[in-house]
Amino acid sequence: MVAGSIAIAAGGSFLLERFTPSAVAAPPPTDLVIFSTPFILAVFAVWTAGFALIIAYSGGLPVFWSIEGLDRYYYDYGVPTFSGAWNTLRIVISILATIALVRSSSFRWVLALIIALLTLTVVAEINRGGYVLYCLNVVAAGALVAPSFKRQVAWVAVLAIATLGGIYGIGSVRSIDAKATVAIAAPFEVAQGATDTTNPTAAQPTAVTKAVRDLMEKSAAVSWVYLYLTTPIANLHLAANETLKAAPFPGFYSLYPFLPSVIRPDLLPEDRYPLPLASLAYTMSSGYGTYIADFGFAGASVIMGLQLLLGIWVFKLARYHVWAQILFPMFFAISMLSFFTNYFVTLLTPFHMALAVLLGVIIPRFWSPKQA
Repeated sequence: MVAGSIAIAAGGSFLLERFTPSAVAAPPPTDLVIFSTPFILAVFAVWTAGFALIIAYSGGLPVFWSIEGLDRYYYDYGVPTFSGAWNTLRIVISILATIALVRSSSFRWVLALIIALLTLTVVAEINRGGYVLYCLNVVAAGALVAPSFKRQVAWVAVLAIATLGGIYGIGSVRSIDAKATVAIAAPFEVAQGATDTTNPTAAQPTAVTKAVRDLMEKSAAVSWVYLYLTTPIANLHLAANETLKAAPFPGFYSLYPFLPSVIRPDLLPEDRYPLPLASLAYTMSSGYGTYIADFGFAGASVIMGLQLLLGIWVFKLARYHVWAQILFPMFFAISMLSFFTNYFVTLLTPFHMALAVLLGVIIPRFWSPKQA
C-alpha cells in the first residue's frame, strides 16, 4: 500500500516535470511587506490577543492543570473551531518569521523572539501532536528558503533539538496525570502480546518486549514516543485482518473532519473511529486510516499517492511563488506525520491554504513592498 502511494507520487512527479512547460518566472521577491518585522509583529500581536481569549475561555493552560494535578486534560482546552483556526495562524506566523529570519543577512532578534514565544505557547498546551506539527512546519520553512546548505543544516539541527526536547518535556509533564499513566500501560500490554491465559495462541512477551517495558516504566516520556510510533501500525494490522464496516456514504470518514466542530454532529461511539482499534487509548491508524475506511486499501493507496503528488507540486511552485513557500511546510509536516494520522483531512488544510493566498497573493498585490 505504501509502496503504491510512493510509486504514484514519483510517477506523477516525473510526468509533471516532463510534460509541463518549464517555468520562466523569476524567483519570488524577498522584500514583500509580509516578511517585514513590523508586519509580522503586528500579526503576532493580533494572534496574542486571540490566544488570551482562548485561555480565558478555557480557564487556564493545560501545562498548569497538569502541574497542579487538576482533573483537566489538554482536550478540555480551547474554543471549538476558533482554536483550530488560531493554531493555524500561529503556524503561519512562525513560517513568515522563519523565512524572514533565515534569509536575512543579519540576525533579527525580534523575529527570533517571536518564534521562541510561539513555540513556548505550543508547549504550554502539552499537545504532542500539535507541537510536532508546528515544529515540522518551521523546519520545512527554514530549509526551503535557506540561502546556503550550511544554514539549512544549522536550522534543521536547532529545530531538531527543540522538537525532541519539547516532546520529552511535554511527555514528562503529562505523565503526572493519572489518566496518562493508565493510557501508557494498557495499550502496551495489548500491543506487545502480554501473556493471556485464556488464549493459548496469544504471543508471549520476549526479552526485547520486557526490556522495552522496563524502559517505559522508568520514563513515561519515552513510552509516549514508542507508543505513538507503534500503535497506528497495530491498528492498521488489525484492520487488514478484519472485515471493515461500510461507511454511511462514500467519503464520509474523510469529509467528516472538515466540518467545523461547532456544527459537526456527534457520532455514536461505535462510529467515531473508522477502523478497529487494538486499544481504545490510541485511536490513530496512520494517514491511511480514513481513506481505508472510505475506499478500501487499494483506494487509500491511490488517494495518498495523489496527496503526496500535490505536495510535490507545491514544492516545485515554491521556487517561484510566495504563496507556495507559505503552503509547502504544511504538506511537508503532513507527510512526515502520516505514520500517525492524516492532518490533510482536517480544517488545518483550508485554513492554511486561505492564509497562504491572503498573505502570498492578495496582500502583496495591494500593499507596496518594503525592505524586510
